[in-house]
Amino acid sequence: MDMARLIDIALLILFVCVIGGILHIQYPRFLRNPLYVLGAVVTLQVVLNPAPSFWYGVLFLIAIAYIQNVSYGLQSRAGTRSSNAFHALTAVFASLVFFVTLRYLYKDQMPLMLLPTYLFATVFGSLHGKIISQKIEKHIGAKTEAPKNQPQLMRFWPSIVVLLVALILQILFVPSPLGSWMIAGLAFLTLVDNFSFAVLRLARSSDNYWFHGFAALLQAGAKFLGLAIMFNYEMNWVLFLPTTTGGVMGSLTGQYFAKGISDRINAKFDSHVVGDKKIEWPIIQMAVFSLGMIVHGIIFGQSNFINVSLLLGYAFFQSVSFAVVSRARQRNHDVYLTWASVFSNGIWYLTMHQLALKNITPDKTAPYVVGGVTGSLVGQNIAMQVEKKINARMDLSPNLI
Repeated sequence: MDMARLIDIALLILFVCVIGGILHIQYPRFLRNPLYVLGAVVTLQVVLNPAPSFWYGVLFLIAIAYIQNVSYGLQSRAGTRSSNAFHALTAVFASLVFFVTLRYLYKDQMPLMLLPTYLFATVFGSLHGKIISQKIEKHIGAKTEAPKNQPQLMRFWPSIVVLLVALILQILFVPSPLGSWMIAGLAFLTLVDNFSFAVLRLARSSDNYWFHGFAALLQAGAKFLGLAIMFNYEMNWVLFLPTTTGGVMGSLTGQYFAKGISDRINAKFDSHVVGDKKIEWPIIQMAVFSLGMIVHGIIFGQSNFINVSLLLGYAFFQSVSFAVVSRARQRNHDVYLTWASVFSNGIWYLTMHQLALKNITPDKTAPYVVGGVTGSLVGQNIAMQVEKKINARMDLSPNLI
């Protein structure tokens, strides 16, 4: 049996398990927990492929993907907590590990053979990232709402000044084949991406669709342009410093302003769980943001229709899964987080595989952005429905697998 067929079977089993969960079918424990299925597939891959180079590749990917999701879990929770220092440190760490992981996978064009390995490691990383973050938050006293008189180790504006100085020194003194304007531009794009993502992270956990939609629009656009530059330069290491500097600055500023925005629009986080109000679908918001595809049709026509449609679908389901897993990381239900992690990381991998194989061209902008925004809104709705059903709230004692 070849590897592609093995992967197809594993994905089919995972899909059947999800359908069974929706229909309340009581599967054995090893089918209800995706880690058993993924672990079995990875073991079979290693047994059927005796080449030491493949074993080393699997072990390295397990390690780096695990660390990636631990770091992302830390940053995701830190972005909605009250400690600026905790957020800054986790943002730097997450940026480094993400760059290393994406660079490693991009060099091989995101091979599907490594998908089960990547998923297996990232699910463990998501669970442990949440646990580690909760312990750190308890130790340093970081809460979702900061007392106004609580001192922090590192204040907001001094942190930004230090990062700006680091960026200027990099442009002036670090040798690079990129021009100074390209470095500054990439840093700015990454800043916008991470600023909007920090806002989006909070928006995903709220119950306000317009707040969420505009944050997703800004983030998807900046992310697409940043990926275009990074893939064009083949994930060269010279890109790491500007993306990290801009990323940390954007993450910190986004956290700072997102809390003010959510307070101003009176966004709630658990009202859909505790109240009796019906959770409405974001029909109007999806219709408005989908107008981007009409603009795409006017400019590009029906050329490259199949690839555009594929990317639209990938981006949509990627954002559905991102919205669900982002909310799952903030809540008290580990089964919810496990399944959300499987699909968010799996669909992200498939989307990056699509972009790495066919490169990023202007005609892919609208499908990526429109799919990302509408998918994020649908994911928010699905997550709220699930959280209401399983009573998953923010900052309560976790329900373990």
